[in-house]
Formats: sequence, C-alpha cells, structure tokens
Amino acid sequence: MKYNINIIISVDVVKALSDKTLHNSIYLMDDSPCASYGKGTANLVTRCLPGQTIKWTSYPVDLQTPVAISRIDFLPVAGVVLPPPGYPPQTGTGLQPVNPDLFEWTGIVPYYLVPGIPYYYRLQLEMGEGKNGTMHINTAAIMTTA
Repeated sequence: MKYNINIIISVDVVKALSDKTLHNSIYLMDDSPCASYGKGTANLVTRCLPGQTIKWTSYPVDLQTPVAISRIDFLPVAGVVLPPPGYPPQTGTGLQPVNPDLFEWTGIVPYYLVPGIPYYYRLQLEMGEGKNGTMHINTAAIMTTA
C-alpha cells in the first residue's frame, strides 16, 4: 500500500525578509516511512515510491505574515534523460492548470525516476510584498526507493 507523503514547509518569514534569504529561515519535514534525511533543514531528501502522492504545505512561524508556494520546479539531473513535462490539463478533466490555493501543492511521483538518485527541486515561496518577497531554495529533493 502506498501512503501519501506530506512535506511541511515552515518559514520564519520575519527572519527571511530581514536577511533577504531563506537560508537558516526555512525548515522542511516529512512523514515518509522510507527513511528520509535532512529533516528540519532546507536539505530535506524525501524518500518515496513511484506513484505516491506528495503534498507540500507551507506554514509561517509567525502568524502575521503569510507564506505561499508559488512554484515547484524539478531541476535537471546529470546523465538522466527524463521525458518532456506533461501538458496542462484539458478543460473538463476536473484538474486545474493553476493552483488557486498557494498554501499547498500536490504531485504524484513519476514511475520513470531512477531509484537512489536525488531529484532536486526549486521551491519558490512568496512572503509579504515588494521585490524581496519572492525567494527560493533548490536544496531539497525527492528520491525513489527500489
């Protein structure tokens, strides 16, 4: 049985906006039963199985300034050829091409990922307003197990 995996993104928004970086201001945790590592850091590697659903949810440490997920993009892996990204959902499928609720994102782990290789992703967050309100990290990853 494949369990859904939840990745919690906790951000000290005041510190991130003051420092103009997410480093030392973001903490990622998951509930994967597959021995993930880097929990509580920006370097979380979530171990998962192909076909599992992963849900990312963002929470601010301080409740005055909200934090929203604006993008999640997987980065290229050297030596691994991936199929082209999918197409936006067709009208009438019940799927939405954009995410109206930016506090959580959900995706399904593709079956073509090579086990044991970390697939890093760029996690872009929006906090407050202004030019420094959008920041990202690219140090978290998912890794499939055999």
